[in-house]
Amino acid sequence: MRRDQLEHLVPAICNLLTPPETALIAIGSQSILGSHPDGLPDEVVLSSGLDIVLPEDPQGKKATVVNGSVGEGSAFHDSSGVYVRCVDVSRGRFPEGWRTRMVPVCVGDVTAYCLEPHDLLIAKYMEGREKDRAYCQAVVRADLVKVGILLDRLAMADCTEAERIRVRSQIEQDFRLVATP
Repeated sequence: MRRDQLEHLVPAICNLLTPPETALIAIGSQSILGSHPDGLPDEVVLSSGLDIVLPEDPQGKKATVVNGSVGEGSAFHDSSGVYVRCVDVSRGRFPEGWRTRMVPVCVGDVTAYCLEPHDLLIAKYMEGREKDRAYCQAVVRADLVKVGILLDRLAMADCTEAERIRVRSQIEQDFRLVATP
């Protein structure tokens, strides 16, 4: 996904709803486009899906409308090449205070609040899937995050000591790989 595609998706999502939404939260890998609109490595912008949370949708009714209209496999997806997936915010494991660090992307009257990259990477490291590891390594190689901030955010994450040790090891390994000529 590219930043211009994100900017096309945001109003499309919000205008589907009555009354139209004025804000959404992007929490998936493509939320990095909020902080880094250009020059991202292919591995970072590989996904064509934007994972979002609709803040005012406790029963998920709006999410059903959005997923059906601009979700994966929709006519919108077929024509634009990108899609939206509404998710529950509890799906991600973000460091304490992540909401205060979100990066706003304003498109007309609509704002997409995107995860700050260090918060995003902690969630990806916590997820621990192979595709998340590859994503994190690509972000580290591209010098988009700092090891000290990642470790500070890890200390703010709600996780077990075993998870903390695993994630810390992966972060340190990823930065060692970058430092090795």
